[in-house]
Amino acid sequence: MRAYLLKRFLLIPVTLIGITFVTFIVMKLAPGDPAKILRAQAAGQNLQATQANTEALDNWKKERHLDKPIIDQYGYWLWDLARLDLGKSLMTGREDVSITIFGKFDQKPGKGFWVKLWIAGFCFLGAIFAPFVVRPGRLSRGQLSGISGACVALSVVIVIWAFATAPKFQPGPIWVTLAYNVIAFALIYLVALPVGIVCAAKQFSVTDRVLTIVVFLLYSLPSFWVATLMIAYLTGPDHWWASSTGLEFPTTGYYPKRWGEVSAGTWLANNLRFAVLPIICMTYAGFAFLSRQMRSSLLEQIRQDFVRTARAKGLHERVVILRHATRNALIPIVTLLGTLLPAMIAGSVIIEFVFSIPGMGQLFFNKINERDYTVIMGIEVVSALLTLFGMLMSDLLYVLVNPTIAYE
Repeated sequence: MRAYLLKRFLLIPVTLIGITFVTFIVMKLAPGDPAKILRAQAAGQNLQATQANTEALDNWKKERHLDKPIIDQYGYWLWDLARLDLGKSLMTGREDVSITIFGKFDQKPGKGFWVKLWIAGFCFLGAIFAPFVVRPGRLSRGQLSGISGACVALSVVIVIWAFATAPKFQPGPIWVTLAYNVIAFALIYLVALPVGIVCAAKQFSVTDRVLTIVVFLLYSLPSFWVATLMIAYLTGPDHWWASSTGLEFPTTGYYPKRWGEVSAGTWLANNLRFAVLPIICMTYAGFAFLSRQMRSSLLEQIRQDFVRTARAKGLHERVVILRHATRNALIPIVTLLGTLLPAMIAGSVIIEFVFSIPGMGQLFFNKINERDYTVIMGIEVVSALLTLFGMLMSDLLYVLVNPTIAYE
């Protein structure tokens, strides 16, 4: 198992280079020039007013290496990435891409802050990989679970301590997008898996047919259309929802106050008001898709010989379904786990645009329009790392779901 983990970690940089190279080439081959876009913005769309300023335009391209061949431009970008530097924006202001994506502190934090984050990161990695690198028999599964839980709790405490003692942090769009998508991701699994199990256990029953119709209807509804209807009929103080329930959903945006600027109850209540409608739009299609996958996978397992043997032993049907069949049926669901969260983050562009949420989706859309290549590549690096990490976690979860699987 340790050799397998080492190979996977060594493959991550190679895979990342392949992903970023293809993305960079495709992006550069797309029509559009950031220099012309910036010039048009500066001239108020009056191109004739800046037509003679070709020397300044050439200097602007030279400073950002846009006058070099595509391969050379990728080499400059890759050299910055090797130094853990995502580069600077091509647009006016030249802000660091890492600040644009992740946010910034009001003041530069000291070395103690970064030491705490490194310790928290090692604790979290130890919690994830400890059950797979400790030799069998050294510790029981319960002991390993206890150690992993303690490491996760310790890493969370250290992160909270680090940010509590650091200067005020202004979060970037990635944290807004991750917060919305992680909540939606958890809700999808908490709802879809039980629905899929119930449909499979009661195949062809009224419950199965009703839930099947409901999930297919949900899956057929475009998210942007549902979001538009919600904004039209559920938001604002004048609609029936606010007048009948007293709960007013904001039309757009998200709650701008940071933790500590207002009381914890006010902060949580207002964030929930802003988040309810976007999260509903992000989750309902996932309910339908994942529940059908769970139903199909469980029905396949129910027809296997080991399930017939369990029933022949006189076990209760609930025990047969939940303890024997469901465990093997989770393997395809675990496969989807590795790609669902990155796909949700990529697919949140429409929802963030409709609800005017300043997240990664809206940032990505705006930077594509501006042809701000460095910011686009920074977003792609983050998305690629999330995908690779999700796929690695899927492989590790296979072992937990079915201990007979071994990577040797």
